[in-house]
Amino acid sequence: WLFQQGQKDYTLREVYKMWIKSPMKSQRKSTIDTYVYDWEKNLDPYFGSMTCDEVNNRAFHKYMDRRRSEGVGDASLKRSYNVVKVLLSWAFDRGIIENIPTFRVSLKIKARKIVITPEDIFMFAEDHRLKHIPENRWFRNFLIVQFFTMTRAGEVLGLRKEDINFEAKTLRICRTWSKGVIGPTKNNK
Repeated sequence: WLFQQGQKDYTLREVYKMWIKSPMKSQRKSTIDTYVYDWEKNLDPYFGSMTCDEVNNRAFHKYMDRRRSEGVGDASLKRSYNVVKVLLSWAFDRGIIENIPTFRVSLKIKARKIVITPEDIFMFAEDHRLKHIPENRWFRNFLIVQFFTMTRAGEVLGLRKEDINFEAKTLRICRTWSKGVIGPTKNNK
C-alpha cells in the first residue's frame, strides 16, 4: 500500500494523505468533499500532528469541548467524529494501525428541546411577511397544518383538495411528496 512497512506511529495527517490518495473509497463524492473540507478547516489544525494512538477518548472530548466553546453545533461535531473514524478505520483495515481508538469515543450530544406553543405558531404565521405577500401564504398554511396535525412535511405537501373534509374536520393522509415525486405514505396507509 501507500505506507512504509515497519513504520509505526503515523500521524493522523499522514493517514489522511494516504486515504485521500487511495483509489477505493466507499463514500459518495459529495461526502468525501465534505470530509476534505472538515479535515482541512477543523481537524488538521488540532489532530494533524497527533499519532493515531493519541487520538483517543480524552483527545476527542477535549476537541469537542473547545469547538463547543467556539459555538460549533452538535451536527458539525458528529461529522468531525465521522471523519476521524473513517480515517482510522481505513488505516486499520490496511494494517497501518493496530487498533481503532475512536471506537472508544462516546459522543455525548445532548438533544435540545424547544417547546413551541400554538400561540407561537399563530404569531409566526401572522407575521406580516407571511400574511401579506401572496407567495408566502402557502408557507403560512403549510406551517399551521403541519403543526396542528403532527404530520410529516411530505404528507402535508401531498395533500389535495379532495383529502380535506371541512364538515367532519378531517384530513385524509394517503400520499406523500418526496424529491419532487408524489408517492405512498411511509407506512403505506
